[in-house]
Amino acid sequence: MKHLKIGLLLLYLALATTLQAAIKDTLAVHLVETSAGKTWQVEIALENRLNNNLTAFQMDLHLPEGFDFDEQSWTTATRLLGHTTALAFQKERQLRVLAYSPTNVAIPGNTGTLFRFALHKRPNVPQGDYALTIDSVFFSKRDGTELILPEVHTTLGYHIFHDVVYRVDGAEFLRQPVGEGLPIPPVTPPEKEGHHFVEWTGLPTRMPTHDLTVDAVYAVNTYSITYYLDEVEYGKQTVKYGEKIVPLTVSDTDEKHFLGWENLPETMPAHDLDIYGRTEATGIDTIEADTRVTVYNLQGHCLHTGADWHKVRFLLRPGCYIINGKLVYWSSPKK
Repeated sequence: MKHLKIGLLLLYLALATTLQAAIKDTLAVHLVETSAGKTWQVEIALENRLNNNLTAFQMDLHLPEGFDFDEQSWTTATRLLGHTTALAFQKERQLRVLAYSPTNVAIPGNTGTLFRFALHKRPNVPQGDYALTIDSVFFSKRDGTELILPEVHTTLGYHIFHDVVYRVDGAEFLRQPVGEGLPIPPVTPPEKEGHHFVEWTGLPTRMPTHDLTVDAVYAVNTYSITYYLDEVEYGKQTVKYGEKIVPLTVSDTDEKHFLGWENLPETMPAHDLDIYGRTEATGIDTIEADTRVTVYNLQGHCLHTGADWHKVRFLLRPGCYIINGKLVYWSSPKK
């Protein structure tokens, strides 16, 4: 059991050492452009999740040419509560930052910002990328030893901005600033009923040296109408959104009269349609179910009175008759 406990302790120490080696103390710079083309906020962050022994530090910030340090914007994060900070320019662009704790308070083992400040661009600075470097980074430990971190390099990108104005149907939809020469980010157009988006007219891939106004181009969608006559599919047609619908024609026959299409809108909506129509019998089908019939010809002469239809139908020649008060066309008997 004793050997097992020693083995577990050695394993724990080995894992802790491996984890600490994998998660090293690092310094990072984060740049946020707070005013387009004018002001940047600089944040210096420390990653030291496994190290609670750092009590002080010193580092040199080499600021980019053409940008001024705003001393009034200098703030320290809550991680440096209990610490005193001091700033001094060693050279024109070299800012030395010191932080220490009179009571030897450690910087909490964590990850996050140590301090932040603003840089303002001077007038007439040409657009481009400008280097910001941090070197001579020393952290003091409680035991009096020092932790030296490697240099940190980042780039502050400055570009002259112009507006891209996106219009839909002549009205401004979106205004977006983009730096000269930078790729213009894609913009999702608004949906338009019955249409699909085609393009933004005259939109280049990179921003030119002036403002841009582009218009959305949409194409009209085409939708389908399926016609059903007496519950059976009769035909199809395609119609563009908003166009007047000219329905399929149905011709009357000697035996059926078309009653029309139901619920057919005047213009095409933004979806497919199913349209239903009905016919009514006008021929012999209207009296097929009758047992007794009275038949007149068109001259008004009575041919049969109260006769058995199933016998009379074999006696009639093809033509028009008045049967039980209805005008019908008789072609031939159904066998």
